[in-house]
Amino acid sequence: MNTSLRATCLFSLLAAVAFAAEAPRYECRWAATAPVIDGRGDDTVWRDAQLVDGFRLPWLADAPAAREGTRARVLWDREWLYFLAEMDDADIANAVTAHDGPMWNDDVFEIFLKPSERHAGYYEFEFNPHGAIFDAFFPSAESVRTLADVVKRDRFHVELRVSVRGTINDPSDRD
Repeated sequence: MNTSLRATCLFSLLAAVAFAAEAPRYECRWAATAPVIDGRGDDTVWRDAQLVDGFRLPWLADAPAAREGTRARVLWDREWLYFLAEMDDADIANAVTAHDGPMWNDDVFEIFLKPSERHAGYYEFEFNPHGAIFDAFFPSAESVRTLADVVKRDRFHVELRVSVRGTINDPSDRD
């Protein structure tokens, strides 16, 4: 069985993606037309987006690549930032279905956006196989300790479609 999770998302955010100096740099390319947000990724506009793969834990020196593949693409236009992510996973799992629920311990795709090198704040977005969304602005790295206060403060406009090829939360099969 072809097993992967594919998600496309659209959200309005005026922020530039900032990467650590030692991390590879990727170009967030211009979308001449808005992609269809359907979780499939077969829209022709995605052909112009740079492929981002080889995911690993960048904060760990010499971290190995992820065991299973993830491929992502990012585009933008004057209104929106778009992403498409496709993840291979032998056992798709995540029980969280609520907005801003604690989904980070299971299968998620995460995006961190830090709009300024001069300011501590950053945005965190997580998306899971159920189509649940976690969206928050953290004024500083320390503010993650007061997660409940930060998470419920803001809700961003996010449009997400997920396409799952396999089963969710069924460890008896191999997705």
